[in-house]
This record gives sequence, structure tokens and C-alpha cells, in this order.
Amino acid sequence: MLRLFFVRSISKFNNFLLIISGVVLVILMMVGAIDATLRYVFGHPIKGALNLSEVLLLITVFFAWPYNQSVDGNVKVEIFSSKFKLKNKYRLEIVWTIISIILFIIMAWYSAKGAIDSKDSYEIIDILNIPAYPFK
Repeated sequence: MLRLFFVRSISKFNNFLLIISGVVLVILMMVGAIDATLRYVFGHPIKGALNLSEVLLLITVFFAWPYNQSVDGNVKVEIFSSKFKLKNKYRLEIVWTIISIILFIIMAWYSAKGAIDSKDSYEIIDILNIPAYPFK
């Protein structure tokens, strides 16, 4: 009963994050289109559009990621593994999962290190005038 409640809560939260990701993606496309139009038609681009696009892209990717993981929506190359027996496919899946976890830990380590360095140096996103460390 508690497990079912937990699974449903996580699923609802993942869907909520996915909706936010979709809305932010639409905003990202609008910023890009408006910036390009203003730049090439009127000669006046949006100040900070590149920085804003970087932040919006981060939000889009990382808010959609939990949903993608929950439905096992990762891209897999099955041409290689399609000829394996089911038992060997599971073994291969375990190996790839371990490799993925190790790579994720390395990326998280360097990302945290960059965020700490950014916070210690009071780095800001230029035009937006917000701290850069949460987005590192």
C-alpha cells in the first residue's frame, strides 16, 4: 500500500516536471526565434539571450530526465545485443548500468567541483545577474 502510494507520487511528480520541461522548451524556442528576428530584421538582438537559452536548456533537459528514466526511454543500440540470448542480454545490461553509474558519478563530481568553485568566486551569469553555481 505504501509502496503503491510512493510509486504514484513519484509518477505524478515526474509528469509535473515533464510539463514544466515542455513549457520551458516552448519558451526556449520563442526566445530563439524572437532573438533571431530582432537580430537580423531590426539589428537589435535580445541582450542575454544566449545566457537565458543556456539556463532554459538546462531546465528542459534535467526536468525531462526523470520521466525518461521512469519509462526506460533511453536510446539503446539493439543491433549488437539482438543476437544474444536473454541471459546474456541481462548480463550486458548490468555491465552497461555499472559503466553508466561510474560515468554519472564522475560527471557529478566534476559538476559539484565546478559549482563550488563558481560559488567561491562569486561567478554570475552576466546579463541576467544571477549566480552561476546552481547551473554548473
